[in-house]
Amino acid sequence: METKTTFILIDNPIDIMVHKYMLSTELKIPNNILHFKDTRQGFKYIETAYRNKVKTKTVVILDMYTPGMSVDEFLQLFETLDQQIKNQINIFVVATFLNNLEIDKVSANPHVKMFLPKPLSEKNIIDIVSSIN
Repeated sequence: METKTTFILIDNPIDIMVHKYMLSTELKIPNNILHFKDTRQGFKYIETAYRNKVKTKTVVILDMYTPGMSVDEFLQLFETLDQQIKNQINIFVVATFLNNLEIDKVSANPHVKMFLPKPLSEKNIIDIVSSIN
């Protein structure tokens, strides 16, 4: 059974708790769930871990409005990673306030699998799990 890793890059502790619970109950395989309130710290962790040859299917739930760096900055840095690393990571951007211009811009990025409303619903979690299996 393949292990998956999920990174939750969200600053709100309640959202973190809810999403961790929902993910842990929906994912039917071993899953390592890590969270970072600061997007820059989360990216640095991902960059270091994957450059050290971590090989696991990975979900990144990235809040549109998290401190540390913007989604645009995160995606620009993500683009600099080796293709092998990028192939392992599935990015899902979430936001409470949905702005059509931002949704279109973020959704156009080839590394973003989906743009989803926050908090995630059970259906959203199932969609995330289905899209990476």
